[in-house]
Amino acid sequence: MKQDIDSENIEKHRRLLIITVVLCVLLLCNYLYFSFKVSSNHALASHYTVFGDPMEKYRNPIVAGIFTHSGRKHIHTPKIVILPEKAFLQGYLQDFSYPADYVTFLLFDKRLADEIFKEKQKKYYSETIIYDHSLNLDELLLNTLEQKGRILIVGADLQDYYFRPTINPDKAKVLDEIINAAKRLNLAAEVKTLADKNVELSKTKGFGANKENTEIYREYQGLKEYANHFGGALIDAARQSLNRAKEKKSYSPERKNYDDHLFDKGASFVTLYYNGGVLGSFGSIYPTKAMVFDVVVNTKEAFLQNQLSEKLSPDDIKIKIALLTGFSKINYKNEEEILAKIRSGVDGIVIRDGDRQALFLPEDWQKFNTPRKFLNALKLKAGISPNFWADSIQVYRFQTVEIKEDED
Repeated sequence: MKQDIDSENIEKHRRLLIITVVLCVLLLCNYLYFSFKVSSNHALASHYTVFGDPMEKYRNPIVAGIFTHSGRKHIHTPKIVILPEKAFLQGYLQDFSYPADYVTFLLFDKRLADEIFKEKQKKYYSETIIYDHSLNLDELLLNTLEQKGRILIVGADLQDYYFRPTINPDKAKVLDEIINAAKRLNLAAEVKTLADKNVELSKTKGFGANKENTEIYREYQGLKEYANHFGGALIDAARQSLNRAKEKKSYSPERKNYDDHLFDKGASFVTLYYNGGVLGSFGSIYPTKAMVFDVVVNTKEAFLQNQLSEKLSPDDIKIKIALLTGFSKINYKNEEEILAKIRSGVDGIVIRDGDRQALFLPEDWQKFNTPRKFLNALKLKAGISPNFWADSIQVYRFQTVEIKEDED
């Protein structure tokens, strides 16, 4: 009888021990999960300018109007494009496959004509007309459109027609006549909301009017602002991590010591230099944790890559941080098109084929003088033969904003 009671007690204790262990594991998982979540904000560091501006959500979108022949084979070639001034300056005209044959430009002021139509852009048009009240707009539209001509209206926004007719009565009147003329000619209408590229792309090195690059450019601008405001703090955190790594310890940034934006999620690469040479480099591809944590972790990993690090004083080591934008997939028909699309000195590139993947930062272009050599080296890094190419290979571009310690 006593033996049965002892066996029962042992079984109870065993069950209690199992339950206790399970609860401890659950509590540990819960702690790790919430400590990670609390350590990172939901926002992305790359959206600092775009979404950090409290007035951003109140800005009016850029709205374009496109009128094409309904039912025609070449429906993507428009007869009429209504394009706001900002959108034209940002290069959106090319996005609408607008031909460079007979084009009549209708503008709303002389200043716009002088500003936009420089000598280098004359290939885009045949005639320029400045709108005034004496212009017989209906006759102009019908005479031009019934022939092979096309009309581009620059300086008007469809919002002037739908939402602000009393503020811009002249533009609203023009747009009303254009829409009526388009109906009489049986043109199909499309309203398109455009992203604000926030820059005159034609004057910016490395950027064209390619929609594929627009979001990356916005993130690049956001990271530039982010680096301007918080670059010094990130270098300080990296320096703290370097000093602790020398002592075989880890540095954990506390919120009370850093601006809240440093806990926005971000991806970074940290490169350490000694006597002008690379001592170590380590980075993240995806923004999975707070930017300041990402920099701290990558600094320690870069330090541990080289055994020489243990013999050096942290004061002799220089730090460079690269903040990464998101990725944009490059669509292509063949490898030659990839070589034509990637931009030397501007694009970081990731290639992926199955479980094989490799990345080069924009700074890696310094090692190669041609896109072919750059791509071949990247394929080797991914474990792919330089002579091999298949449609299964995926290619992505990104950009970086650099923060250098000696420039802080």
